[in-house]
Amino acid sequence: MSEEVKPLGEKGPTQEWINDVKSKYGDIYYVYFDDEPVVFRTITRKEYIEIMQSSIPTPDNPGDDIGESENRLVDMCTLWPENYKAAEEKKGGRVSGIAQYVLYYSGFNFQDIMPQKL
Repeated sequence: MSEEVKPLGEKGPTQEWINDVKSKYGDIYYVYFDDEPVVFRTITRKEYIEIMQSSIPTPDNPGDDIGESENRLVDMCTLWPENYKAAEEKKGGRVSGIAQYVLYYSGFNFQDIMPQKL
């Protein structure tokens, strides 16, 4: 019987799981919080627009607040731990951190790009 390889440690996913997820989403990323790996994917433009539109108030819908939008983003893009629920996170800053990483690796990293004066 072969041993499962867990390249991110005992609390992380198996290499087989990583390979499957990469084949579905392409590039994926990870970060450790309190020695626990969090694996996430980037957000597509369509998904981003859907989240942003849900935060716009209408006569029938008060719109999501920033925290709810952030929770939706993180729930959508967090792949490991599986079935992660941002609203159930005990450390609130962790959700904001994951959201920032998702946005950064999704191309919302304008602080790295400096316009030049012509």
